[in-house]
Amino acid sequence: MAIKSIGVDIREVHSSGAGKSRYTEELTRALIKIADKDTKFVLYTKKITSLFPAELQVEIPGRSIFWHLNLKRHLEKNPLDLFIAPTSYILPAIAPKGQKIATVVHDLIVFLHPKNHPFFPTLVERLTLGRAIKNSNILITVSNNTKKDLIKIKPEAANKKIITLYPAVTSEFKPTKDKTISLPDKYLLALSTPLPRKNFKRIIEAFKKIDDPDLNLVIVGGKRGKIEADGNILKLGYIGHKLLPEIYSRAQILLFPSLYEGFGIPPLEAMACGCPVITSKTSSLPEVVGDAAIKIDPTSTSELVAAIKNTLKSPEKYREKGLKQAQKFSWEESAAKLLKP
Repeated sequence: MAIKSIGVDIREVHSSGAGKSRYTEELTRALIKIADKDTKFVLYTKKITSLFPAELQVEIPGRSIFWHLNLKRHLEKNPLDLFIAPTSYILPAIAPKGQKIATVVHDLIVFLHPKNHPFFPTLVERLTLGRAIKNSNILITVSNNTKKDLIKIKPEAANKKIITLYPAVTSEFKPTKDKTISLPDKYLLALSTPLPRKNFKRIIEAFKKIDDPDLNLVIVGGKRGKIEADGNILKLGYIGHKLLPEIYSRAQILLFPSLYEGFGIPPLEAMACGCPVITSKTSSLPEVVGDAAIKIDPTSTSELVAAIKNTLKSPEKYREKGLKQAQKFSWEESAAKLLKP
């Protein structure tokens, strides 16, 4: 049966534009683009956003759990053919009986690396995932590795329909010669939220072992507007994604030796901009980069140092491979998999 009405929780598109926020925004945009013209979309939010047509949006009042309870009551009165929960397990865990649910599982960090994740989100996800799986008709994972982790940790998920919908990059992520930002002439780039599993400590250790006084390390991520300098290390803080293509394009290498990722969008963005990538050979990251990047043991500083030196000697082959690898991912193709009967 064709899907004639789709609801999406889009609250996260109001946040910084990273991770789950970008996934929600771009998957929703792709679904609206490729769905039948008579498909009804209802986008549930706390506050109307300019990112989508206002007439598609429904404001649900309440904070925290009360927002989800109010949304549940709304869905009881206004059921849909499919409700997509791209950022939270709470609504799927308390969903109205009979409402078809698609729940996105981005990663299993709260089970695999709980000490490297904030306490409250860890508690909520651990309490709600099992019930969300039970109530969901479709489970969406962002990589095959996340699918494997999900079934390992929650074996009951294997009895559900599981589809992998890869993230992709949008058209602005391409090589550019723009120089609108004050940046060093020669720099390595580290870009991520400053969580322990992102491995910034080892990145800095490796950088300090590179004997090149002209080489800098630029760290992007963290609090908005925060700019700090420590010798050849420049910390820019939060940068909006509109400026990222320039930052990637001007970098010598993106360093992304994360200890665990459900997918890992920065390597894909970097490759689309022609920036060579060094990343981990663990979790989902080999799915993202294929043979277009150098993959290392993320716990080995010496491997990271060697990879940096080798890439600086011959970056061109990784630029070309990366551009081709990035083209393999498409938001429209992922959306089409979800809409397929």
